[in-house]
Amino acid sequence: MLNKLLSAVIITAFLFSLSSTLFAQRPAEADRPQIATEFAPTPENAELQNDPERVKARLEAQIKRLSADYDLSPDQETKALEIYTQFEMQQIDLKNRINILNKERQSLFEDLLTSEQKEKFEKSKIERRERITAPSKGEQDTKRAPARSSKPQGESPKR
Repeated sequence: MLNKLLSAVIITAFLFSLSSTLFAQRPAEADRPQIATEFAPTPENAELQNDPERVKARLEAQIKRLSADYDLSPDQETKALEIYTQFEMQQIDLKNRINILNKERQSLFEDLLTSEQKEKFEKSKIERRERITAPSKGEQDTKRAPARSSKPQGESPKR
């Protein structure tokens, strides 16, 4: 069961990466309908990714782009939307199942721990969560002084 689920996840990830490669924008085609960037997964909108209205809008944008690329008929657009919707629902279902399995694994692991180990484990989870949610180094240093020359100080220019 776990092997089948893992295989399905790997296949889904491959198909997803393949589809994103196929739909990458090429500079000469800048006038084509674009896939909305507001749907790109980020920490801020990750919980909204499964919202049915957003999924529908994202898929419709993908189908419009495919239609523009390949001159799809209305019937082909409808069938393509059905295909993409079915794939998206399977992907969402797999992600949810993986989250459930991860939570179950963590719960079983925590049940093995002594109270002292649990305290240490909880502390490490909090620290990890803080590291993940903390602004990246680039975001922290936005008010930093302008970059200096790459030459070490005191070194004169070569002639």
